[in-house]
Amino acid sequence: MEKFNINSLPLIKLLIFIIPSLIIGIQLPSSFTLLFVLFFSILGIVLLIFKKHNFFYVLLSITIGLILSLNFRQAKTLKSTNHYKTIYSSIFGKVTDFALFDTNKVILRVSGYIQDENLGKYSTSVQLTIYDTTPAVRMIEVGDYILCKSWIRLPRKSKLPTDPPEVHIALINDVEFFGTVYSNGVVKIWKERTSVQKFLKNLNVFVSDKLSRAFEPPSQPYFFALLLGNRKYLSIEQKEKFAITGMSHILALSGFHFGILATILFYLFSFLKNKWLKFVLISIALIAYLIAVSLPPSGIRATIMILAFLFALTLERDVQFLNILGLILIVVLIFFPTTIFTIGFQLSFVAVLGIGLFYKKFYQFFINLLSIKNKLILYIISVLCLTLSAQVFTTPLVAYYFGYYTFISFFSNLILLPLFTLSIIFGFVTILISFISSQLGKPFATTADFILSLANGINDWIASKFETFVVTENGVTILSIIVSIAVVWILMERQPKRILVKFLFAVCLVCLLVYNIKESYSESTIEIYPRLKYVAVVLKSRDKNYCLLLDRKPHQFPSNDKPMVDYLARLPGNLLLGVSGNAGIAVSDNLKARRKVTLVEVPSEVQRKISYAIFGDLSLFKRWNGF
Repeated sequence: MEKFNINSLPLIKLLIFIIPSLIIGIQLPSSFTLLFVLFFSILGIVLLIFKKHNFFYVLLSITIGLILSLNFRQAKTLKSTNHYKTIYSSIFGKVTDFALFDTNKVILRVSGYIQDENLGKYSTSVQLTIYDTTPAVRMIEVGDYILCKSWIRLPRKSKLPTDPPEVHIALINDVEFFGTVYSNGVVKIWKERTSVQKFLKNLNVFVSDKLSRAFEPPSQPYFFALLLGNRKYLSIEQKEKFAITGMSHILALSGFHFGILATILFYLFSFLKNKWLKFVLISIALIAYLIAVSLPPSGIRATIMILAFLFALTLERDVQFLNILGLILIVVLIFFPTTIFTIGFQLSFVAVLGIGLFYKKFYQFFINLLSIKNKLILYIISVLCLTLSAQVFTTPLVAYYFGYYTFISFFSNLILLPLFTLSIIFGFVTILISFISSQLGKPFATTADFILSLANGINDWIASKFETFVVTENGVTILSIIVSIAVVWILMERQPKRILVKFLFAVCLVCLLVYNIKESYSESTIEIYPRLKYVAVVLKSRDKNYCLLLDRKPHQFPSNDKPMVDYLARLPGNLLLGVSGNAGIAVSDNLKARRKVTLVEVPSEVQRKISYAIFGDLSLFKRWNGF
């Protein structure tokens, strides 16, 4: 086993001092930070003159961290709320992405500013939902500018398990606010572009057109997502199936996709003997692809990371993996400081870290255990090890942000990741060859279509049969950490007998933990869910459930609450539903179409008694009003 030597990792040593000083610098007043920067800079110069290189190195790291902390003061941290309050504001900005695109509703990301009496002119990013879309709105594209009057709000914290995870959506899409507007609130849409913007748009349209012509209509939405990162043509149901099987990562452009393209290009240019010419051509092709997919932040990070590795490979030096990763982190801290707060960067970074730390060790484990030389099986093992090493760190992060853990992700990735990888490879080859001749690309497109349909069929079957293997209760983060530790603990072992013992112990431990989570969740409990127009009081037990929907005000306009309907429809056993007004009646009407419900009306006097029984006063209606 190789000995770990920190002296061979100068950039990691640099980060060890940068990060603590950055955190301290954020807490200090700006004037103090500048004073410390000046003091340490002078002291560092003195130490360098007297050739005290080690002390100079430490002071240089601390000074860099303090300087970076000044940038982080300007970084916006995501805020969330339990309230339903909204403000009416003007939004102006550039359309940078689409989350949903259909005939009645468009959800898009707008990067620009909002203007309000209280906020003033505030630079931000908004996830904007436009209802009752007009032809002009349906023609909106990435790169257009939009001005509208919209109701905006902070992302709400999820109360029900079925509530949209708005905080997580905001983290994924890098937005601060959610906005809602009807088409008549859209003031103007601009399509004027600079020559550079026109070139980028034309390149994107050209590649999209090549993709549309190459593949059959049923598979086009998937290839738009797999090859171009454009998920707007995928339905919500299709996305949910990928989430259940733990394959959502395949639909978002990341280092995985850019790495596949880089590998194809590396072999494509393998006939070139000049290594620097090969590096330049691969770099140009990767940057062209990055431009064609509209320069997504994840793509920029992946391109920087891949080019750094290719540069090290071209130098033919023994460059440490952690040094390159440290260099990338330092570059991000300097030029894109807020990026480290985004879940996309965190997932890509820890996935690459896991691959760098564990891939070779996991691969060696299976080679020693199975003693296989068949190339196809070795390829499958390498894909499995790649997946396992990446998921060691990513699954706890996903469990923390999204609140779920799927046991089938390891196994589904083992089956599906090789298939989706092959379909992506043939898809990229199809696009590359289609630049020369569409007919030459047809055999590759047919192969990609076949593999994709096979992978989708298996993915749909797994999603329908193993949905219960997804754990969503409290404790999933701890569960995912324990599973990841168990995977590393088992796959680092080299003695066959110990492997079996460790595996059995880990399985028993995880089963016990899941049982405890499920049992604690199934105990009789009273839950209170404040909603916009009513308060829901739910008493859950194994055989019978009671739910009271208590309107905040009399004579409210009835409106459906789909997350509440979904939540009550999933409760096992019988359900007794009490309502006190129009808002509760609207929920009960939609619920009766999905399950059997015993409905009773709750008089106002009984409502007051319930509040006094729980809180000793009328706080049930006041404390949870959400305003």
